[in-house]
Amino acid sequence: MLPSTSNLKFSRWTFFKHLTPRKFKLTPPLCQHKSLATLSHFGTLTSRQKDQIHLYVETLLQWNKLSLVDVGTGAGLPGIVLAITRPEWDVTLMESMNKRCVFLEHVVGVIGSSNIQIVRGRAESLGQDPCFREQFDVAVARAVAEMRILAEYCLPLVRVGGLFIAAKGHDPEDEIKKAESAIQKVGASLLQVCSVESQSPYGQRTAVICSKDRPTPIKYPRDPCAPAKEPM
Repeated sequence: MLPSTSNLKFSRWTFFKHLTPRKFKLTPPLCQHKSLATLSHFGTLTSRQKDQIHLYVETLLQWNKLSLVDVGTGAGLPGIVLAITRPEWDVTLMESMNKRCVFLEHVVGVIGSSNIQIVRGRAESLGQDPCFREQFDVAVARAVAEMRILAEYCLPLVRVGGLFIAAKGHDPEDEIKKAESAIQKVGASLLQVCSVESQSPYGQRTAVICSKDRPTPIKYPRDPCAPAKEPM
């Protein structure tokens, strides 16, 4: 079985990401362009060489699996959609309500996705659990709470160097300003605010992206309900 074009793109990007000094900001499009330029030579390799490259690609994909947690996932959005479109990712759906977890387990069984884990619990408690604290490359949240509360919910779950992405409305500027202190207190910084086109009646949306720069102080997240009752 030959490696797919998309896997070759991914493996080339992974190779450059891990072996290139961080000061060089290589981007996936650059590496994808290089991989496409060399694919025409793949047919000249021997069967043994093709098998070796396939094993190499599969090893890279396995070694560099991205772990993502969807905090307060509700009906499984966006976590289930991401798990379907990115089967190489390990996706954890975090939800505090038992009824919703039962529904999610049913959905995962129906669609047959093996890369989805469902965890019942509050983000405040799981953020202090060594099994989940700073264990994820990416945390996402949609329609859960305002940004300063979300920062305390989500960023303790993200490892240093990872990202937190919050789905917000068309104009989150005031909400972001209020959240600046909270984001810094839990060890992160605002990286980017991206406009996202939406087909929903609500029109344009935004993705607020934070970068985890340093470990979260052990006092965060606070006890359950504290972030919502007394936002930082």
